[in-house]
Amino acid sequence: MASPIPRPVPDNFDPSLPLRVMVDRYHTSKTTAHRWRREVGYAGPGGTVSAWSDRDVYILRTNFNSMTYGQLCELLGRTAPAIKAKANSMGLRKAQGNFARDSRTSFHGQRAKGVADMAAQHLRRDAPVFRCDVNGAANPKGKCWRYGNAVLTEAELIAKAERKGWSADSWRELVG
Repeated sequence: MASPIPRPVPDNFDPSLPLRVMVDRYHTSKTTAHRWRREVGYAGPGGTVSAWSDRDVYILRTNFNSMTYGQLCELLGRTAPAIKAKANSMGLRKAQGNFARDSRTSFHGQRAKGVADMAAQHLRRDAPVFRCDVNGAANPKGKCWRYGNAVLTEAELIAKAERKGWSADSWRELVG
């Protein structure tokens, strides 16, 4: 089957008309109107903005959370949808709320500060282990460790971990 003959460009064709008006005036589809625009060499309205320069990208990245979309539009000379699309493609997000935290991932874990902490981490597979005071009450700055129901000093905790297979120098051993 032969392909249909494309409809020629009308003599009174005005490529600057909006697509919806073109479709109504010339009784055609949007696809045909786009093809006609291509054939006559229409490049769009005169005020179109070029591709994003490195300077524009830098300004957007540094000011995205501190400026409104209106301020960014005025500064960059672009529309808000264009700025939102570019920011989305760069992975930028606006902070939410009045006192929004930074949305980047952060590490809040406070593990493995010293030898005793690493030994405690090893013993946590058997029972709860946490810092405490001499009486056994939980205290993050305590000098003792609670292992199950036992209150241990750092030296006792390290010795217990070594009896259960932990080695303080295991990081020095090379596998291979």
